[in-house]
Formats: sequence, structure tokens, C-alpha cells
Amino acid sequence: MKWVDLLIVATLLINTMLGYKKGLILTLFSLGSYIVAVLVAKTYYVQLAAWIKNSPSFGGRIQQFVEGQLSFYLPKGVGTVSEFSEKKIVEEIGFPDFIQNYLLKEFSIETYTNQTMEIAKLHFQSLVVNLFINIISMIILFILVRTLILVIGYLINGVFEIPILETMNRLGGGILGIIRGGVWVGVVVLAMTVMAMINLEGVIALGIKESVLFPIITNFFTGFILKWM
Repeated sequence: MKWVDLLIVATLLINTMLGYKKGLILTLFSLGSYIVAVLVAKTYYVQLAAWIKNSPSFGGRIQQFVEGQLSFYLPKGVGTVSEFSEKKIVEEIGFPDFIQNYLLKEFSIETYTNQTMEIAKLHFQSLVVNLFINIISMIILFILVRTLILVIGYLINGVFEIPILETMNRLGGGILGIIRGGVWVGVVVLAMTVMAMINLEGVIALGIKESVLFPIITNFFTGFILKWM
């Protein structure tokens, strides 16, 4: 079992134990914070992404960074597009499979037949930048909303600390902890995907390629996220 697989399993176990320790009330708020945060991220990430793209201090820097990373992998020169294939270009970069599938769906090289490779490269870079900013926007909204709900949960928990219900509270917390752990694994997978995109030859990217559980998790948790985009 590789380190990425161990991280996924450990995330599930730790959340189960924390759920048992915290009890039903806090765990319920914690789980609810994930659900609400996901819904808010899904609903409003487009607006945040648009703001980031229009902000020179953020969007401009992100675009420069992503394009700089892609420049090491995209074809060089000004040959015609007909000399290349979108599958070859995407696979050469080494993104995770579900990112490759998204890019292959959105990037059709036939559109640029007989045009210079530079035009196709600009469009491809734009697709990757937009995808990168969209994912970052989702993560930012998720973290902000979840933090706010957790603060409210801790305030309410002090009112519901009843000793006679402690056992049921802990068992219920453990069950909800398992569910919360599954949601958190999805968030970790998404964050690792972003970090792998930043450094395609780094430890995280290589760990993802060697993982047994990561492809299964990405198909289950992140496949539907790309449908939002």
C-alpha cells in the first residue's frame, strides 16, 4: 500500500475516532458543514472564479504560473496543428486521468486544422487556467463556509452536553464520523489533484500515479464535480 492509500485510509479512521470522541452534536454540525459548504461551492464558485480571473493581482499571476508550467510540456515551434493530436498533447503533460478526460472533451484539435500550433496552444492554456481557477474557487468557498458553520456548532454544543445521553451521543458521533471521513477524503483528493497539476513531476503527482485507491476515489467523488464546469 502506497503513501497516498495510507493517507486515504488514515483519514477515514481518524474521522471515525474523532466522531466518537466529539459525539453526535458536534459531528452532526461537522458533517452538515461539509454538505452546506459543497452546495455553496457548487452554487457560487462561478462568481468567485470570475472575480479571480478579472483580478490582475490574482488571476494574472495564476495565468502566468500555469502557462509557465505548461510551456515545459506543450509542443514547441510554429508548425501546423495537423502535425499533432490532442490526445498526445494531453497525455504528454501527465494530468490525472479524469482531468485528461475533461480536457480531451473540451479541446478538439480538429477545430484548429491548418492553423498554427500557437493558436491551439493558447486555447489549451486557457482551458487549463480556467479549470485551475475553478477548482481553487471551490476549495476557497468550501473552507470559508465550513469554518463558519463549525464555529456555530461549537457554540451550540455547550448547551446540549447532557451526561445521561453521553453513550448514544458518542456512538452516533462515530457513525457520522465515518460519513464525514468519506467526504473529507473527497476534499483531500481534489486538493491533491490541484497540487499535482502545479508540479507534474513532484512527490504528490508520482504518489497519485502509484496509488491503488486514488483512481477509485476520483471516479466516485470528483467525476460529478467536472460536470459543473
